[in-house]
Amino acid sequence: MVKIAGQKVESFTLPLFALAILAGAVFGAALSAVIFWPILVNEAPLSLSSFGGGMVLALANGAWIGAIAAIFPATGAVIGLAVCEKNRPEATGNTQAVMGAMGSVLAGLVLVLALSLIFFAALGLLMFVVSAVVFLGLCFAISWMSIRGLAQRRAASSLPG
Repeated sequence: MVKIAGQKVESFTLPLFALAILAGAVFGAALSAVIFWPILVNEAPLSLSSFGGGMVLALANGAWIGAIAAIFPATGAVIGLAVCEKNRPEATGNTQAVMGAMGSVLAGLVLVLALSLIFFAALGLLMFVVSAVVFLGLCFAISWMSIRGLAQRRAASSLPG
């Protein structure tokens, strides 16, 4: 594996939050659609406008709630990067990416546990567990890929020549 030079935590903060909010909006809208689909299908089976309007509202509400909820994993990623920088100032970009992703997953787990009763009641056990695993997987993947990608680009742009 190629060694990537480490970067300062501050250089990751804004891109991480922007990407997290965007991913949170998409995931929140998708989860809201899954939650409200059965309700809309059963309540408005003959009316396309009622179904469409209800789905638009569900998607819009899910998007802004997901965007706000995404601040937790992004904050966890930044905290993970800060801990890595404090404990291992010579850490490579790969190590920073893993530490940031682990911080993101831990903060995402706090959010999942805080909202578990609501989602368990709305989705049932199987869909709740699937949603939680997908959410935590997205937290790890998005944090790891974005931190590693930013570190690679910055390391490549700092090379002479």
